[in-house]
Amino acid sequence: MSISNIENTRSNFGPIIIPSPPNLIKKLSERKHTNALRTLYSRVLLTNSSTVKDQEPQKKVSKLSLKPKNIREHFLFSHLNKEQCHEIVESILNPTHAQHLLGVELKEPFSTANTIYPLLATILQRFSLFAKEHHPDWFNEKLLSEPMIKEIGDTIISTIKKSPLELLKRFQERRPIILELGDTAHSMTMLFFGRHLFYCNRGDPYKGQTQSLELYKFDPSNLNEDMISSIVATSGYDCEISDEFIYTEFKDLLECKKAEKFCSSLSSLPQPSEQTKNNCVVANAKLAIKANLIAYHGKNLTLNKLNKIQTIYKSFTSFLRDTIEKEYLKWKQNQ
Repeated sequence: MSISNIENTRSNFGPIIIPSPPNLIKKLSERKHTNALRTLYSRVLLTNSSTVKDQEPQKKVSKLSLKPKNIREHFLFSHLNKEQCHEIVESILNPTHAQHLLGVELKEPFSTANTIYPLLATILQRFSLFAKEHHPDWFNEKLLSEPMIKEIGDTIISTIKKSPLELLKRFQERRPIILELGDTAHSMTMLFFGRHLFYCNRGDPYKGQTQSLELYKFDPSNLNEDMISSIVATSGYDCEISDEFIYTEFKDLLECKKAEKFCSSLSSLPQPSEQTKNNCVVANAKLAIKANLIAYHGKNLTLNKLNKIQTIYKSFTSFLRDTIEKEYLKWKQNQ
């Protein structure tokens, strides 16, 4: 998709030169890796072998539409069952409010990207209409634009709908990509935007991790199909296999260098609050959206703009909660 104003902001990061991806297998053979990483890669490579690829099943994705005929009236929960509806309410709303709304004792929230990501993308489009009506100054000041919000929504949807090869091609077209990573108990996100990598983790209380939004610069030529496959595969394995790779090894393979400054006028990125319940899929997907809003302003970002982006993001999260409550009540009335 060609979006002139987005292309202009992308150019703030400088040109991206991506030669043919290096052979990751050769690179692995030249490096010393842990047994855990070897296990992870061997499973990923087995899954990605040509014999398996030909029979690769389609991912099951929620039927939420990103482009409903009337986005204001579209019934978001119309294709979801009771368990999915409860999953969404418990993951997004305040626990006390969620319990009152559902009328049942809450279990520990557990949400999946296949349910949450399409929902976030669709609600982003609704938020665009809401913001244009109630906060036109955000658009007049070019803090937001409809193409920008659509592109962020497309980025979220691509995370679960596109294959590693398709995600790589998208990145090589100078479009952002979001990858979900972690292990079977914790989900994090990474936003690849030009030469910048935003590492989004709202914390994992079970591991004693604190929340952080880290910024790295990396060599785009090191991001290839095998690397994307390996990052995504971590979510399917226990932390004993995944942890060393997602916290250390992949940064070495991408030749990440921690960025001291995001732009000349800002010394650091704003740090997120710690997640207050076990809703890491939602919390870190939202943090990736915030990182995307920040990234689009590139080197033109100022402290004043950043503060306004923070306001926009808080408005979106409030809009998200209000929408979820209204949509659940609609769903309940139709049962």
